[in-house]
Amino acid sequence: MKKLLSVAIILLFFGMVIFPSSGIQIEETSRTLLHRGNTLYVGGNGSGNYSKIQDAIDNASDGDTVFVYDDSSPYYEDIIVDKSLNIIGENRDTTIIHNLDSSYVLSFTADWVNISNFSIQCYDLYYYSNGIIIYSDYNKIFNNNISENYYGIYLENSSNYNIIKNNIIYDNTIGIFLSNANNNNTITNNDITLNNYLGISIYSSNNNTIKDNSFYNNQHDIEFKNSYNNILKDNYFEDTRCCECICLHSSDNNLVTGNLIFPIYATGIRLWSSSYNIIIKNTISKGGGISIRKSSDYNIFSNNSLYFCGFRLDESYINNFYNNTINGKPLICLVDKSDTIINIDAGQIIILNCDNVTVKNQELCNTSVGIILWNSDNCSILNNNFRDNGNGISLPSSNNNIIIDNYFNKNDFGISLGGSSNNIIMDNNFYSGHHSDIEILNNSNNNIIKSNILYNNYWNGIRMWRAYNNSIIFNIVSNSYLSVIFHESSYNNITGNNITNNEDGIRFSDSSQNNIVTENNILNNNDGITFYDDNDNNYIYHNNFINNGRNAYIHSNSYSISIWDNGYPSGGNYWDDYNGVDNFSGPNQDIPGSDGIGDTPYDIPSFVKNEDKYPLIEPLGENHPPSNPIIEGKRKFKEGENGIYTFTIYSIDVNGDSISYLFNWSDGTQEWTGFYPSGEKLKINVSIPAEKGTYFIFKIKAKDIFGIESDWSELVITVPRDKALSSSPFLRFLERYPLLQAILMRLGLQ
Repeated sequence: MKKLLSVAIILLFFGMVIFPSSGIQIEETSRTLLHRGNTLYVGGNGSGNYSKIQDAIDNASDGDTVFVYDDSSPYYEDIIVDKSLNIIGENRDTTIIHNLDSSYVLSFTADWVNISNFSIQCYDLYYYSNGIIIYSDYNKIFNNNISENYYGIYLENSSNYNIIKNNIIYDNTIGIFLSNANNNNTITNNDITLNNYLGISIYSSNNNTIKDNSFYNNQHDIEFKNSYNNILKDNYFEDTRCCECICLHSSDNNLVTGNLIFPIYATGIRLWSSSYNIIIKNTISKGGGISIRKSSDYNIFSNNSLYFCGFRLDESYINNFYNNTINGKPLICLVDKSDTIINIDAGQIIILNCDNVTVKNQELCNTSVGIILWNSDNCSILNNNFRDNGNGISLPSSNNNIIIDNYFNKNDFGISLGGSSNNIIMDNNFYSGHHSDIEILNNSNNNIIKSNILYNNYWNGIRMWRAYNNSIIFNIVSNSYLSVIFHESSYNNITGNNITNNEDGIRFSDSSQNNIVTENNILNNNDGITFYDDNDNNYIYHNNFINNGRNAYIHSNSYSISIWDNGYPSGGNYWDDYNGVDNFSGPNQDIPGSDGIGDTPYDIPSFVKNEDKYPLIEPLGENHPPSNPIIEGKRKFKEGENGIYTFTIYSIDVNGDSISYLFNWSDGTQEWTGFYPSGEKLKINVSIPAEKGTYFIFKIKAKDIFGIESDWSELVITVPRDKALSSSPFLRFLERYPLLQAILMRLGLQ
């Protein structure tokens, strides 16, 4: 019995060796078939060698190998591979194939073709030229250089189970293109570089795997369009030149995982109308982060690490976020919550369909959007710091929220309202923005923008587009390109603002009507108020136009007619370049006696008649200078040589105007600061490379936004001598009374 069992085991072992499982047997037979044939040579010195690659292919049989020497390179041929062959070049850098007069270099019509070690380049004889075009299955393209084609590698309809591996694919329009119904292909370990439109384009193709590739400096890296169940894994992206590294467009159920993404400006991962995808364990540094747009819902975003960027949402608010981080801090995402206070130190905050959420005391910096509120009402955003973000706060479809006492610095956009109404934006400070500090867009109505300071924006202070019935009141907008701009916005109220030192103070761009502009101080701008295109029936009165390059400018393409006064006796505006006199009074200015209104209208040059019928002789409102700066700090500095002396200054402006400070340093240099709110304390650090026994005199004055200056305040600082060195009673006396020594120094007596 034991003998029979032993024989049976031996027979079973040999059976396994000789007859493996059917799946493996088919695969090995198919792959090894190409290595059992003859070898045909092209180029070189052999007597039977071919001079053309196509001739060798025509004379080969399935399973043969065509070996191509580089001594006859470059080969100018249009090659059709209609047999299952191995085609091998001698050296991938020196064995070069160019097309001759067709739109391709190599065309595969047979299955099981392996090609390696070539440089493949297609002259631009045709607009859509191809390095390799494939109409078949189970091919392997590896260890090639593929460049200067429109399509580097083109998989035509229903080309499946191909492997594209270890190639350098560069300087094409599109590196690799899967055109339609190309499924179950593998693209791995390729360098895809400097392609002028796309590294890889996958269109209507499913179940493909793209892994371990390196993408460098392409216009876009990879796009999936109408494609499903693909895997994009462990790829490296760097220096993408334009819009996105990874784009899923109308593509569902894909897996994007383990990718390292380092764009400069491009979006790392963009989803557009794409749902049920899994985006997990990716790392993105800089650029646009992850953008979820146009009804991209039911996706999972998990364990992604984003640095100097974050998430953007646009019409895509039904997604799942788990354990993502922004700059090492957690992404906080609240969905369907109410009566909540966010106390966690967050990297980014997303609030979706919530009510009465409070966000306060957060440092939200270096992300795509600091806070996103979608369809969320009655929320409070208080005393947060937004710095170096794409957007500080984005409010789509959110109403009755308050945004108060926040600080915005160097954001592209400060606060953006889209389809959001009845919000209050008040007492915020905006500095050095890049595009717009406050945007009121797309039927955002009945909002109040009040008592904010907007300073030194590269483009717009406040921008309105298709916005109605908003109140822009008591703000300070200075040192921007466009202070307040209207696009197709009507029935808004612009009142009591200080608009200074901008390129344009207020601009009506197109189709903005029935707005009221009143009681504003519009000073020191290149143009005080401007009109482009047609903007009719706006009411502009009781404003001060002072020291502008042009107080009012109506462009030659505009036929706008506005109302420039509030009738008699209320009057119009104060224009500092008005040359009329005030000798008469009355509605027709024909009654003897002055009334504070010019006797002749103020004309605004335009193709149609625009005039202020009742220009004011004096500015509205009495302006007072700010108080002399109040200086708080020690008068004796004991830290020794090369120390830092710290003191605090502030000034009060009774009109509530913002204040700038002029420092007159002890070395005679002078410098003005930016503008700060009245009464705000400034902490100043100054280096004093002082020797003991010396004295320093600093002078400081203040001015308001109208240029009205205070008197000087003076700060005298002494660095006392050591007691051992202060042997003279007179010197010790002076050290006790530094102002006396300062007087003696000025008189040259000490």
